[in-house]
Amino acid sequence: MELATRFQVPKLASVVSDLLLTGITRESCFSLLQKSIEFNATLVSDRCLELVARNFQVLYPAIKHKLNDLPLRVFSALMNHPSLSITSEYRVYKVVRSFYTYQIDEEGVTTLEKSDRKALFSAVRLAHLKYSELEKVIRDEIVPKSLLTEALTHRLTLFEKPTSVLADDLLPLRLRKRSVGRLFEPPSAQQIA
Repeated sequence: MELATRFQVPKLASVVSDLLLTGITRESCFSLLQKSIEFNATLVSDRCLELVARNFQVLYPAIKHKLNDLPLRVFSALMNHPSLSITSEYRVYKVVRSFYTYQIDEEGVTTLEKSDRKALFSAVRLAHLKYSELEKVIRDEIVPKSLLTEALTHRLTLFEKPTSVLADDLLPLRLRKRSVGRLFEPPSAQQIA
C-alpha cells in the first residue's frame, strides 16, 4: 500500500485494498484502520471502522490507549457509528473525555474548535445515562451546556408526557437509545469465494 501511495499507482492500491479487505479479522481491524488512515485507503478504513465499531466492547481494553491517536474525523465517526457496540453510555463519555483531554497542549489550551467539542460530545447519548452518571457529567465543565440542557429536557419530557414523546426516528441521533451491539466477525476468504 505504501508503494502504491508513494508512486501514485491507483490500480495497485485497488488490488492491495481488495487483498486487505479479505484478510480483516476482529483482532487486526484496529491496526489496519490506523495503517489505512496513514495511506489514505478510504475503502479499507471505512470497512475497518465498521468492524471496530461493531466489536468496540470487546476491543476496547486492547485499543483504549490508541484511540486518542486517531484523527478527529475518524474518532468522531467511530463514536457516532450506528453500529457502535457499547454496554454503557458512560463509557462513551469517558472515551470522548479522554480524547478531548489528549487534545490539550502543554499550555493547557485545547487544539479543538468549540464546534469540534460539541460534535465530539454529541456522540454521548446523555439522555440515556444513569442518574448517578448524569450527575457526574453535569459537573464536568467541558461538556457543552446546550447538550446537557437538551438531554435533561428530553428526560423531563419522557417523565411528564410519556404518551406524547416523539417517535424515535424523529429525534436527533444523540437522543435516541443505542441498539444493543452484536459481535461481528467478517466473512473469511473461503466464505466469500
